[in-house]
Amino acid sequence: MNTSKIIYINLPEDSELYRHIQEDANHKHGKTDELPFTINPKIPLPVEIEPGQAKQDISQNLTLEMILSGMIKTLKDDPSCRYQNYYRRFVRAAKPRILRELAAAALVKAENGDFDFACEIAAAAKAIFPKSAKALHTRASVLDAQAAYLEKTGQNAHDAKERAALAYHEALSIEEPLVETLLSAGRFYYRYENYGNALKYLRAYIPLADNKEQQAEARELVKRIETAHLDDALFGEARALIENGKEEEGLEKIRVFLQNNAEVWNAHFLEGLALRRLKRWDEALAAFRKAQNASGAISDTLNEIAICLLELGRTLEAKKELETALLNDSENVKILSNLALVELKLGHKEQALAFFRTVTEYAPDDPIAKRFLEL
Repeated sequence: MNTSKIIYINLPEDSELYRHIQEDANHKHGKTDELPFTINPKIPLPVEIEPGQAKQDISQNLTLEMILSGMIKTLKDDPSCRYQNYYRRFVRAAKPRILRELAAAALVKAENGDFDFACEIAAAAKAIFPKSAKALHTRASVLDAQAAYLEKTGQNAHDAKERAALAYHEALSIEEPLVETLLSAGRFYYRYENYGNALKYLRAYIPLADNKEQQAEARELVKRIETAHLDDALFGEARALIENGKEEEGLEKIRVFLQNNAEVWNAHFLEGLALRRLKRWDEALAAFRKAQNASGAISDTLNEIAICLLELGRTLEAKKELETALLNDSENVKILSNLALVELKLGHKEQALAFFRTVTEYAPDDPIAKRFLEL
């Protein structure tokens, strides 16, 4: 737990650090679009200190990095700070490339799965540059990656998806958002089946795209949505009802949609999901089979088929479906966990524990795997 705190000091005009910072800011000013920056010695500077450090010790050993760290923490944690505009200009003058550095660091941390640190860095970038298209895009991208990771590893991704959606909304609400944010938001909403928003952002991206491959990808996603009528209000209503625990109502609506769209695999999958949650295993299995026939061996569909087969006591058939799914999605924690449970049902304890150990490689805090491994 971080137990550091902020203290405030004034930087004397006759100090060497004052002169160094001011001269450095003046030198860097010509390389940026910022207005000339002048230190105001009357404004207290926040400094982050560790437990046990005395204020007088800090004053004697003060560095620019300590000041910048305190300013960034203050901007991030105290948005009502009266000196926030001054602190932002101070940081920008001292580190003209800081936005680029923070954005790159946040994305690298997210790529490596260190989402807590990635979110901290992205929040710092936003605090220093609250209206920057790049800072807002970076934050949305990090939260998007976190939601995708949680879902892939079988964890609850609902709150992460909500945070990512809000971040995309903020990033796209400024006067000149990045073009790439339109594509990222379109992909995000397509992945989570909010096809209305996906269409809106993908259509906006296509005429602005300067990357031919990504433009072709956006066109393909738009085509899929339009061809299958996935932006249909009825489909959206059914999905929302089922996601919010109103399976019976959602089932009625998706079946009305299917009357005119029997070839849409997503609709059959949604029907199966509602039936599975209602524990109507035979009907759910039939719906998932229709989704499979219309879409091919998609791992999520095979996983759902296996769940139904397990509930129906057809363990060996379930194992076969899961093994097929794993061939195409070898890091899917849900599939690995279900294979472990299948092996337990078959009395193969060592094989089950091997699968659970693999689960913890991708999701160290997975509660089911941890429980079985600790037995």
